[in-house]
Amino acid sequence: MKGKDRNKLCWCGSGKKFKKCHIDRENQSPIRQSDFIEINKKVKNKKICMAPEEIKCDCSKKIIKAHTISKNCNLKSIADEKNNLATLKLSNLNIEKAENPICELSIIGINKASTYQIFCSKHDVELFSVLENKNFEFENIQIFMLAYRNLCYELYLKESILDTSKERRCFDRGKPIVEQLSIQAHFKFYDDALNVGIRDLKLLKEKFDSFLTNREFDCIRYYSIEISSISQFIGSCTWFPIVDFDNTKLADLENIEEIFNPISASIINIDNKSLIIFSWLKDFYNEQYCMKFISSLNKIPNDEKSGAILHWFFSSVENLYFQLSWWNNLKSEEKNILINFYKQPMLDRFKLDKSFYKKCSHMLNWNILNIKHNLNFINY
Repeated sequence: MKGKDRNKLCWCGSGKKFKKCHIDRENQSPIRQSDFIEINKKVKNKKICMAPEEIKCDCSKKIIKAHTISKNCNLKSIADEKNNLATLKLSNLNIEKAENPICELSIIGINKASTYQIFCSKHDVELFSVLENKNFEFENIQIFMLAYRNLCYELYLKESILDTSKERRCFDRGKPIVEQLSIQAHFKFYDDALNVGIRDLKLLKEKFDSFLTNREFDCIRYYSIEISSISQFIGSCTWFPIVDFDNTKLADLENIEEIFNPISASIINIDNKSLIIFSWLKDFYNEQYCMKFISSLNKIPNDEKSGAILHWFFSSVENLYFQLSWWNNLKSEEKNILINFYKQPMLDRFKLDKSFYKKCSHMLNWNILNIKHNLNFINY
């Protein structure tokens, strides 16, 4: 742009004038790897108490780093003698390398694993004592609070990532105009998707907050698989059901008019056994997607269910940790399978491939003891 055009709004949609935004962008210094690290730190450094508004007047002053996966009964159960856990970490996240992200094994201490500043010290203790200080007995309040913690974490994460939009829009520094256009289009799509996801999660949290303050905990549907040993991996998330375990498309996330009912998933360890728990709010928007997703899992033979769950967790869950000894004992081919699963969300090629279920089951050797749920599968 020349002359008066320099004072027009920039083509990238930032709301700034071109001369204050993309002018001479191709000659600016490229983003460094350290810049990506700082952005990731910003996401985790946000402090907020996500307790219901009705009780926020009672917040303590201190926002704490709390575990979104219980430390004592879950993280400790898979930690090694040095209290370390393993996870996977994507690096080289600059946009031009998005087609070939590097996925590396990362070792993390138990005190730093899965910690976010989402609640004040008072509400973290009060809200989640039913999970931290009581045996898990499938009480409605326990299933509810598992889902609530996952929901708050997911909403916090999406809002924190959206807060970095300004920094991410600088990722095209030093790039030719063609690449600038591509990068800005990518991040516009990404931020639009974040905004839609945040919208749906806020609607869901309003419902959860209302049920929580009114102590109405019978609003949750759940499906739980009990296995006879401690799971080699644990994780938790809130996930929008886009495909089922047959890889049949359930929902179109690009349809911004449609409101989705996310599924909560957690693996918890109790008494040398593990529970894999899926849950969601009943009678909320598009509950049929949740039912179809779980119905497809329920139909998988038990000797392949563990492989399906392993596939899904490594493909869908960022808040994921596993035993270092288990990982080290996997064959190189098996590690590569799981790494490729983990890369999927970044590459926008998410799918569940049934041909891997049996192979993945052999990585775990789970023995399913019981399946417990409060669902009616007649129409599914």
